[in-house]
This record gives sequence, structure tokens and C-alpha cells, in this order.
Amino acid sequence: MSRSVDTVTDWLLSGLGKQAYVLTSRARAPAPIAVSEEAAAVYRTMVRAYVEWAEAHGVSVEDHPQEAVNGFLEHRCAGPAPWSEGTYRRYARLLTRLHWAVQGGALIVVKGWDETRSGKSPQHSGRGIASGSDGDIQDALSLGTDAWITRAEIDRLTAPLFEMADAEPSLPWKTARNLVILSFGLDLGLRFQEIRRLRQGSFNTEPDETRVKVHRDETARTARHRTVTIGDEQDPAESTGMARAHRLLRGWLHTMPPALRGADRPILPSTAKGGLLTPSTVFRILQGLGAHSPEPQHWLFQGGVQALRRAHIHLALAEGVPAAELQARLGIHHLASIERYLDAYGGNHPA
Repeated sequence: MSRSVDTVTDWLLSGLGKQAYVLTSRARAPAPIAVSEEAAAVYRTMVRAYVEWAEAHGVSVEDHPQEAVNGFLEHRCAGPAPWSEGTYRRYARLLTRLHWAVQGGALIVVKGWDETRSGKSPQHSGRGIASGSDGDIQDALSLGTDAWITRAEIDRLTAPLFEMADAEPSLPWKTARNLVILSFGLDLGLRFQEIRRLRQGSFNTEPDETRVKVHRDETARTARHRTVTIGDEQDPAESTGMARAHRLLRGWLHTMPPALRGADRPILPSTAKGGLLTPSTVFRILQGLGAHSPEPQHWLFQGGVQALRRAHIHLALAEGVPAAELQARLGIHHLASIERYLDAYGGNHPA
């Protein structure tokens, strides 16, 4: 490689502020986005690892980007500790978007997850998909799971995690925060961007209930502003999750370090100095929690907050919540987004 690792890394990261980078994002933002210092640091670590691998294997990132990206991803998905699907997708998305931005729209086609990890045992799959046709894989990914999940299964997987809050009256602040993130996704069905943008001033806490003002991400065209009420006195079908979310939130507000408090500050900061959560941080948090579960590789802990939200939808439908009511509660524009879960089972859900 003719240029140093740092120089090539800087060259790729220069694409973060370019319009071309934004246009390849799912949000289709009309203008370049501002990248926080924390996110930029995470991206630098990811890109540098990629450039270092290419340097060590004699592949030119600039002249042969497709070979470099695919070789790097395939290498990291092999060996005794391969990447999860979530990690693979994050790296693939970042690297291809950066190359697109800095090389004038050069298209890079990366290998699919199943192709990259061919020959590995099913336990390494982030969502339990070992093999199958492209249609089967896409169908499973569209739901975020390969099976309908029930309340009993959720309790089996998460009981050891939520028991930490009962076993330790004074939890470390990060543990308390992490359990609230898990509960907000699983028990309330909040999106990642909604959790990330919650401020301490968004909460009106009373002894028996808490009202949460949820503001949608302005780039999410299928989300709505809404108010979610959580507490101990809820409908029987929802009491377990709502009461748990209420209890964990109150515990977190009590545990939160004083330096992080303030109405305009995030309710769930990324570090002891504050700051917004990033997708990578939340993926690591959920995978870390899953390590204490009976099945650390279960899709519930490998798909980020969206996997928790999908599990929430499964539970609500299985427990008789009407699809239209669930649609309004989750701030979803289209009823079809809820009905597709029922359609996958012929209009029925398991008992």
C-alpha cells in the first residue's frame, strides 16, 4: 500500500460529512448529517481495523475496494470467534457507504451473511439462520426471528437479567441503565432512536405511574409522536412488562450519577460524562446482557433494540391486543406493519 494506514483511514472517514454518504443511508436525509465526536471515534476504530487488515494482506483499499471489503468481512466471520450477523451488517454498511462517498459513487457489492459464514455451525448465526434459500433468509430477517416468541420464552431468557435488579438494591449505574434499555425495548416497544432521544424532562413520574413523551426521530417517516403511560396499575395482559418498566425506571432515576442529571440531558447517557447512545453501543450492551442468559446467542440479544421491539409485538398480539391498538401505541403509521406478523402465521398466533 503506497499510503500509510492513518492516511487511508482519514481518506475514507472524510466521506462521513459528504452528501453521497447520507444518500446511501436508510433515512434518505436531505442534507449531510452531523456526526458526534463519540460516533466518529467508533467509526475510526472500525475503519482502521479494515485498513490494517488490507495492509497486512496486500490488498489496496483504494484500487480494489470490493476485494478489500469482501475479504475483510469474510476473514472476520471465520475462525473460532466469528462476528455476529449484527456486527457484520454494521461494518458492511459503513464501509460500502464510505467508499461510495469518497470514490464518486463506486458501487461495492458485498457477500451476503449466509455466503460469508458458509460451513459454520448454526450457533454462530446472530438470529439462528444457518442456511436456506435467499427467500427463506429474507423472510426470517423481515421478522427479525425464525419463530414466534412467547411470554414463557421471554421470561426464561430474561429472568436472570431482571433478577439482578432485585438481588442488588444498589446496582452499578451502567447495569441499571442497561436493564432500562432492555425493558424499554422489550416491555414498551420503543425504537432505538426513540430511546436515544429521550430526555429526563420527557418523564412525568408519580407514585403509581409515569407518563413518557416519546418524540420520533425526524428522519423516520413511519414514526409518530406519542405519550406512553407505564405503572403498576395496568391491564392484566400488560401488567408484567409495564410494572417492570416502571420499577426499573424509578430505580435508574435514583441510581443515576448526579453529574448526569438535568431536564435537557439524555435519560440514558452513553458514558459517565453524558452523550447519546449509538447503535454499536446498544448492540454491545444487549449482547453483554445476553451473556448472563441461558442462550447468549438467541436472536433477542443479537438484533439490537429492534429485536426487542419485535418480541414486544409478538407478545402483545399473542396476548390479545388488537392490531390497531398496538399500531397506535407503538407510533406506527401503517397497520400493515403490524398485520404482517399475523400474516406470517396465516392470521393466527400461537396460544
